[in-house]
Amino acid sequence: EHLKTCEFVEVPCPKGCNQNVERKVLEHHLKKECSKRTTTCQHCKTEVQHKNYKDHLGKCQKVSVACPDCNKKMLREKLTAGHEKECPKAQAVCEFKAYGCKWTGVRLQLQNHLKNEVSMATHLSLLCKATTVLLPTNGRDKNKDGASKSEASGSGSSGNAAVSGNVLEELNRQRNRNAESIATVEAKIEQVERKTRDLTGRVDRQQRENEGSMTLLKNTVIELEARMCNGVYLWRITGYARHLENARDNVVTALHSPPFYTNFYGYKLCLRINPNGVDTGYGSHVSLFVHMMQSDWDDTLEWPFSGRISLSILDQSDDGEYKRHISETLVTRPNLLAFQRPTTPRNHKGYGYVEFAHIETLQDRQYLKNDCLLVRVQVFQ
Repeated sequence: EHLKTCEFVEVPCPKGCNQNVERKVLEHHLKKECSKRTTTCQHCKTEVQHKNYKDHLGKCQKVSVACPDCNKKMLREKLTAGHEKECPKAQAVCEFKAYGCKWTGVRLQLQNHLKNEVSMATHLSLLCKATTVLLPTNGRDKNKDGASKSEASGSGSSGNAAVSGNVLEELNRQRNRNAESIATVEAKIEQVERKTRDLTGRVDRQQRENEGSMTLLKNTVIELEARMCNGVYLWRITGYARHLENARDNVVTALHSPPFYTNFYGYKLCLRINPNGVDTGYGSHVSLFVHMMQSDWDDTLEWPFSGRISLSILDQSDDGEYKRHISETLVTRPNLLAFQRPTTPRNHKGYGYVEFAHIETLQDRQYLKNDCLLVRVQVFQ
């Protein structure tokens, strides 16, 4: 029951970023560090991954934007839903462009252009020219005499009306054909989008399965390396300056090493370091401890654990034979809880040094090199 609420137990990130963090810093991880943390869009209230938030704002239909033509503010969904086709200041072309009219201007002036007498005469002339393509040539018309031409001239008004009617009829047929083509294309687009969504879903599921398999494989390799170290383990702590800053700010005050074993079927242990110290070493010293951990072989081992444990912070300078490691050797005490058989995944009681090394000392002789600290432990039984 305690493990369900223990602040020091590592739990998997609920967002699925494949990181395990201590329960006490889980909230901070979810808000500040998780690569899959989400942010609520203040406009459409949709949950969006933090890394995609800027892209979302560029597409969000609930964001207020200005029309590029009239500069009127409105929701993006209204702009794309119809305003672009109705904006009085948007650029427009004449409805008779297909027949040769070259007028262009803002939509507000289009009706004036269409009602202008000069424009109307021009449009009628263009429509008449278009009929030469739509109507067949009658050979008998070429053999008409002068009287016939006179009659044709006398009936010019009715002829122009018939021609205009034929042109409009052809335009309607063309519009219907275009509408059918558009409907076919839209259906194909919907089909492609549906297939794309299905494929994306399968890819996402496969990716999650692959990530799970990779995590399992990685943990297996780490476990094997820990069991084969024979009680000698080197812990590389990278980004140490950031860990020290977090400890000083009480964000994450302690770091735990990966587990290691005294031999292949031996005792399982881990190290704990407090970069800003604890108790009497708080703010001045680095604290270093050993913790016993549960393993599958505890039933075959003798408890409490007994032996000697050597702890060292390694000098990473290039002085060769003159390296000065910071080392201490502790002797286990069977009566302490720290060395009893663990009843939790990691024994809450550790044993070590609250004042292992002065914080300022680590800046000397390259104990810190490239912002990396090396801690070595060796178990003697």
